[in-house]
Amino acid sequence: MTRPDSILKYVAILIAVAAVVVVVGGYFYGWEWTGLNAYTASDQYHPYKTLWDWLGLFIVPAAIALIAYFFNRSERISSARIAEEGRRERALQDYLDQMSSLLLEHKLHGSTPDAPVQDVARAKTITVLSDLRDDGRRKGSILQFLREAELITLYPSTEALPGNDQPQPVIPLHDADFTYTYAPGRILTKCNLNNVDLSHANLNKTQLNLSRLRSALLVSANLAGADLSEADLSKANLTGAILTGAILDRAIFTDAIISESQIESAASHNEIIRPGSDEYDMPDIPDIAQGSGQDPAYSTSNNAERRQALDDLYQDLATVLCGLGSDVKENERGSYTAFRRRKNFASVVKRYKDGALLLYLNLNPDKVPFEKGFGRDVRNIGHNGTGDLELRIRDLKDIDRAKELIKTSYEIS
Repeated sequence: MTRPDSILKYVAILIAVAAVVVVVGGYFYGWEWTGLNAYTASDQYHPYKTLWDWLGLFIVPAAIALIAYFFNRSERISSARIAEEGRRERALQDYLDQMSSLLLEHKLHGSTPDAPVQDVARAKTITVLSDLRDDGRRKGSILQFLREAELITLYPSTEALPGNDQPQPVIPLHDADFTYTYAPGRILTKCNLNNVDLSHANLNKTQLNLSRLRSALLVSANLAGADLSEADLSKANLTGAILTGAILDRAIFTDAIISESQIESAASHNEIIRPGSDEYDMPDIPDIAQGSGQDPAYSTSNNAERRQALDDLYQDLATVLCGLGSDVKENERGSYTAFRRRKNFASVVKRYKDGALLLYLNLNPDKVPFEKGFGRDVRNIGHNGTGDLELRIRDLKDIDRAKELIKTSYEIS
């Protein structure tokens, strides 16, 4: 209780006690000076004060006093809220300014994992999150900033450091408090969110595909319509999480806390690794939950060569798709790449673990010929990208086999 409120409380008590003493003295002890008991003055009789007399005497002043009290109290609460809102906004802006300074002046992106600048960046992030507490909107802004600045992405576009086969996320967010984060519809593809607390977060329709959420807390989180395809949620706690309409294709839930009904509520859940399964089938993504070291399997030259080979194959396929006409536009959509004319006529998904490209064409599988084993009807199968016919591209010969179907899809789009 504030000091003014405390003083007001004691004043109210004293007034109440005084009023009781006056009433008792006037009615029961006949104190004439109170004017409460019956008396005769100048041959005129004055009866006892009735309840109506009391109401007439006190109701208007009391009402005015109450109105004034609650108005002042409301003003104080409103002022406190405005002050707190301003303080939080300043905290967010100070954080963004400081992080920008670390990026631009202290070369945060070019630093090594044991560099002090990385420790400073993590400390500032953890501190501002603690300061914002349940401010979900600003926490969402911080998460988006970290992703856009490529500080938590698994595949940053910056140059690899000497001695490393692949750059690492700069800031490990393990144990970070992102509870109540408001980030619906955001693009958080390929992010390292291991051991992050995202309980009660609003991640409705958020793109989290290919991200790592190992041991993450997602209790009561809203993941309705979210894209979690090929995400690693091993040992994650999804108690009470909403997954209605989510895409879970090839997601990993090894030892995760999630119910079968939650999985079944998703829009698609093809080839997922369910809780209790010993199988582990994850795209080649480095694990840096604790900010040190890389996934040994990812660092092998063989793995790097496989990735490069698939990237080269994608470029060959993209050349064919874009070469159909000057009106073709190539758009990166996070989990897939769309090729558009008047509308999408092809979508491509890279499957590094399979060494194949999945090409989705805007064709009716009932009306075009395709080879079984090379193509399949995916109208009733959830998948990334748009198109009802899926073709599996493993080499240049497959691209040649797909050219007629690609041309047909382009012409009708």
